[in-house]
Amino acid sequence: WWKRGNFQNFTRNIPIRDYPYHIYEYLVITQVRLLIAMARSRKNKSYLGQSEELLTSLLPQASEFQRIASTIEIGVLQAIMQYSMGEIQPAVKTLKSALALGEPEGFRRIYLDGGQPIAELLVYCQSEPQESDSLLPSTAFIESLWTDIRSEVPSELLPQSGSRIMNKPFTAKTEDGLPITLSAREVEVLKLIAEGKSNQEISAELYLALNTVKRHAYNIYAKLGVQKRTQAVSVARQMGLIP
Repeated sequence: WWKRGNFQNFTRNIPIRDYPYHIYEYLVITQVRLLIAMARSRKNKSYLGQSEELLTSLLPQASEFQRIASTIEIGVLQAIMQYSMGEIQPAVKTLKSALALGEPEGFRRIYLDGGQPIAELLVYCQSEPQESDSLLPSTAFIESLWTDIRSEVPSELLPQSGSRIMNKPFTAKTEDGLPITLSAREVEVLKLIAEGKSNQEISAELYLALNTVKRHAYNIYAKLGVQKRTQAVSVARQMGLIP
């Protein structure tokens, strides 16, 4: 139907008996991409329910026959679908699993084709903790994908915090000459604290859960040996960690 430009029937199920399985899989994945695009553009989540059913039906076959590319693509689409439904933590976990599966095999394009939602999820992947028993892609792989995807996605659609997340840790010395290291994320939070922003405002700007912001603030205070926001800002400025 898409060859004829007939998009009115794109929600109809594709009969598996009419095609060889690899063709059927390709057609269903294409259908899912259209459903997700329609859901995001029309802000209609009803399309996402069908997407979930279709992807769930494909995954067992892809895993059984070790179709790695298909398994990764299904995972990427599941992450986009979950993210579009506002399920951020499940989306991050799903994408990290797909990243970890594809990194050793050298897959890249399959992630970059995810566009804006994957760009936003890469920011979450870099900033959110991962369960210790889960597959975990390397930080370098996430950074390299971010570098590539920001050259393809219009800058106005990229998360404003993304380019800053990928920076290296900051190290400074106390008056006693002892080194103190803050992560790039901690410095990011500290700069916003210095601007007088609340935890809720920092959470919204950096795409972080509120508890994550509070944890970063606690770690910053502990490293700087202070107990208050104003003290943290003063000490950090003296050490040259923030302007």
